[in-house]
Amino acid sequence: MKKLMVLMLVLGMASSAWATLSWTVSPAGPSYIPSDIITIGIVADFYVGIMSIDDILSSNGGTASSPALHALLQTGKYHDGIVENVGGVLIREPYGMIIGYEIDEGVPPGETVWSFQYHVPDLPPSTIITISATRVDIADAWYMDVDYSIEPLEIHVVPEPATIALLGLGGLLLRRRK
Repeated sequence: MKKLMVLMLVLGMASSAWATLSWTVSPAGPSYIPSDIITIGIVADFYVGIMSIDDILSSNGGTASSPALHALLQTGKYHDGIVENVGGVLIREPYGMIIGYEIDEGVPPGETVWSFQYHVPDLPPSTIITISATRVDIADAWYMDVDYSIEPLEIHVVPEPATIALLGLGGLLLRRRK
């Protein structure tokens, strides 16, 4: 029996070594105009039983709203996160508990585990905003707790269409004068 438990533990840890987290953005980008509101989420390629994140950070401002844990089973305690929008911290301490009794309960692979609304700030064109998560801790459906990392998400700010149109008209007027 001990050997079977050790084998399950080793196989579970080996399988989590290849497990990944990624960002999902809707509508798909990567370029957005100031005042756009986009939904940013975290997707795992494995069943998620429990998740916690220390902070969601932004490199160039913007604000967050509507954090939401997405779970098929939301029994027990869960917390979507505290919206701060101060000093680069968009959301503090989102965590959730999804009570699952079977291996396929919780949030399934490829589904959004947690998401929030991001309001793109009024920044100069060509500015890159980096969204990142600090200390992502997830337990899979076996409740094997592992620290994960997730690559930062880059959002590119582009001029609004009206601005581009005005620049084009100005260029035509300058050309016409010559």
